[in-house]
Amino acid sequence: MTKRRQRGLERMTGQRNIVGERLYLARHRHTPPWTMQQLSDAVEEVTGLEVTVATIGKIEAGVRGAYDWEVAAFARALGVSTDWLLVMTDRLRFKVES
Repeated sequence: MTKRRQRGLERMTGQRNIVGERLYLARHRHTPPWTMQQLSDAVEEVTGLEVTVATIGKIEAGVRGAYDWEVAAFARALGVSTDWLLVMTDRLRFKVES
């Protein structure tokens, strides 16, 4: 991400990584809370894509942003909307897979 885009994101949201905090919250809504490894496994099971524990940790810590495909994969694995992960809405609806 360029410095210009990063500054624009910070002006809009007050932070560099808008997905990290929501990703952490969604993991911790489970009882017991999911570990980063459990999220990594769920992403691979649901989407067939690999997201490492190190990557999840960096996203949650705000060290790096999430790619669009990662946001979609996290949302699907966690049963939340991409809008919620992207802080486009505060309305949280958990999807129940049948």
